[in-house]
Parts: sequence; C-alpha cells; structure tokens
Amino acid sequence: MARTSPLNTPFPAYYGTQMISKLGAPGDTLVKAASSSSLLSAHAVRRANGDVAVMLINKDPRNDATVNLSYTGFTASSATPTVYSYLKNGHSIGTAQSGSPTTQTVPAYGITVVEMHPTSAPCRVVYNKNEWPGGVIGTVTIVNNSLGQVNGWALGFNFPGDTAITNNWDASVKQSGPSINAGNVSYNAAIPPGGSAQWGFKATWSSSDANPTAFWVNGASCAIG
Repeated sequence: MARTSPLNTPFPAYYGTQMISKLGAPGDTLVKAASSSSLLSAHAVRRANGDVAVMLINKDPRNDATVNLSYTGFTASSATPTVYSYLKNGHSIGTAQSGSPTTQTVPAYGITVVEMHPTSAPCRVVYNKNEWPGGVIGTVTIVNNSLGQVNGWALGFNFPGDTAITNNWDASVKQSGPSINAGNVSYNAAIPPGGSAQWGFKATWSSSDANPTAFWVNGASCAIG
C-alpha cells in the first residue's frame, strides 16, 4: 500500500523557501561570499539595518561541517548569534543562540543561517583640522565599515561653535546655522567596504571652533576617529 503524507504537510522545498526568508528580505543587499570547500556553499546578505546574515549549506550527506567564518568590512558583535537550522527530512526550522560569529557547525545535509549584529556603526568619520585665530581648514573622511558598497552618501553634523564654511571641495555642502549637510560628487559617490571618501573645507570662526560630536551618513550614526 502506498503511503501518503497528511493533507497540508510541508515538503522540504517549503522549508528551503523559509530558510531563504531567514537570510534576507526586500531592501537587503546580497554580498560576496565564498567557501574553500566544495562540500559547503556560502551566501551572505547585508540587511538594511546593518546586520549580516550568512547561509551555510552542507552538501556532505554523512558528516557535520565545522566552519570558520571571516569577514571583510564587517566586525560582528561578540554576542552569540541567532542560528536558524533545517536538517535533512526535518519537519520544522530550529532557532537557537549557538556557536560564535567566527565558528559554526552545520549538520550533515543541513542548511544554517547565522544572523549577526555589527559591533560598531556601519560608518566611521575622521575629522581633522588646521586651526588659527579666526580661521580653519578641515578635512572629513568617511570610512565604510559595512560589508556592502555605499553608492551615494549624505553626511550630516553640527558645529558646536560658530564655525562658518566659506569654501569647500570634493563635496556638495550646505550650511544652515550650525547644521552641515554634505553630499558626494560624481567621482566619490561609491565607497567600497573598508574604503573611504574625503572632502575638505575652509571656514571662519569667532568665539569657538569646537569639533563636532556626532556624525551620520545616510541616516545612520557613525563612529568617530
């Protein structure tokens, strides 16, 4: 007698689709991922909120795979990552806090999605200046800490004092009171992972030329220094 599954029983393809949804969603960005083993496939997504998710597929039907993970342009939080797993002939997707951002075990013929938060902001700003009484020349460097390329940037910050920009280069700059909004020009719009873009300005000041204390790029807060 032939055996049939109960009505509405999910098949493996259903769980495969669900695992893809654990990896990413519309608005996220696929990023380059590679494996040194022919029996292990790797795929990665940088999520819109700055998180990174990595899908690991173990094609070995008999042996679990211990995987060492490394990243370019992304530093994961030391917290234990969230791991989603689907095992061969499984009937559900497991969820657990396990392993570390750098080491995971993928069961034989299993699929694992490792979800990690960044340990730092997706961007870093280095602010340097050469100051004299009443004047200053400054350079602002934006570093891309994320795993994906930045295609077009808008930098915002506020001068604590009365610094007033009179000239600038390598950016489109608007000042309204203490508020500065600087945007890329055509030749420095793209910042690859780990790369940077720099622009400069000349300004005057009277009572104070204190350094800005916060920067944000494309709406995300940046580390300083």
